[in-house]
Amino acid sequence: MPHMELPENWDEMTFEERDTFYHENARTPSGWNRMNEKERFDYFKENCDCADIIYEDIRDYLMRIPRFKQAYTILKSPYNLRSKKYINDIVANKKKAIYTIILTIMGEIDEYSRHRIGGPNQCLDLLDSCFEFYEKGHLKSVQNKYWFLVDAKISSMEGKHNIFRLEKNEKFSYYHQVYYEPTLRWYYSRPCKCSFLRSSVWSSMYEDVEDGMECISCETFFDLETLIRGGFIVNMFNIFTELGIRDQILNFIKVVEKYGIALKNKIIEFSKIQNDKIFTRYWKGAEYYYKRLFFGSIYLDSLNIPSDILQQRYEWNFDALICGHPKASHGWFAEGLKEIKKIMEEYNDRK
Repeated sequence: MPHMELPENWDEMTFEERDTFYHENARTPSGWNRMNEKERFDYFKENCDCADIIYEDIRDYLMRIPRFKQAYTILKSPYNLRSKKYINDIVANKKKAIYTIILTIMGEIDEYSRHRIGGPNQCLDLLDSCFEFYEKGHLKSVQNKYWFLVDAKISSMEGKHNIFRLEKNEKFSYYHQVYYEPTLRWYYSRPCKCSFLRSSVWSSMYEDVEDGMECISCETFFDLETLIRGGFIVNMFNIFTELGIRDQILNFIKVVEKYGIALKNKIIEFSKIQNDKIFTRYWKGAEYYYKRLFFGSIYLDSLNIPSDILQQRYEWNFDALICGHPKASHGWFAEGLKEIKKIMEEYNDRK
């Protein structure tokens, strides 16, 4: 179905020009009147890109928080293994960085939920476990010896080729942010590309019958707050499973057992409601995140297999050991020989 494409100079257009463009280009999809409520919901879910735009904007928003960006860079950057003198400092920074990543995302979700009227916090258990970890003094035992203080200069780590070497006066600083406010984001004034106008009749507060034009968009079926909460949560899981960050998350789960339980429960919860609460295409599925963080299938969670056993099985990769054995009757080696034989036969036939 055709969708409305906004012009490149949309932000420079006046309100009158925007209204004129919208009325001329917004079109009702064919067969709309024959669709039931679920089909209309699915239409916007499959064709609207508002959820993807919000996801990308939240990603950009997080990366503009200095404290978050520094922590993310530390976790994603390799370091010189020959610099054994600074390995303890690097390990300490990675511990501090992963805690910063978790707490920043949790704090943003909490602040946004707190400022929305009637909006429940979608990650309350995760947030509580983070704060409990700090309040019970888990950090104090290692803070002075292994961890950099929040105000310590990362640039004090010497080394000409040190990847953590920052500008002379840069710090691993505190960052106070009120919360993510959608009305201040660039996309807020842009219409949904699948939206359209249609005549509608309704009853006024004085019980008079009124008619006029009604705008039908993705927000008719799922509100903006749902899209934003989903954007934060999908960003959280995608960041947690990135190379370099995933290993630190797994270490954090081992140290903070309560956080691991809350994280697992959250993934299971979203496996049941993901079709109604998450609309961005960046969501890879609850099964994917569960397997990446807990090394098993989400459908076998009720078996309560210890995560250490599942992780060991994953790292040993039994499937590869069996399929990769040269004497396996249906293994990779046997399949490779069959493919080579087939190619040679085709080559001989051409002669």
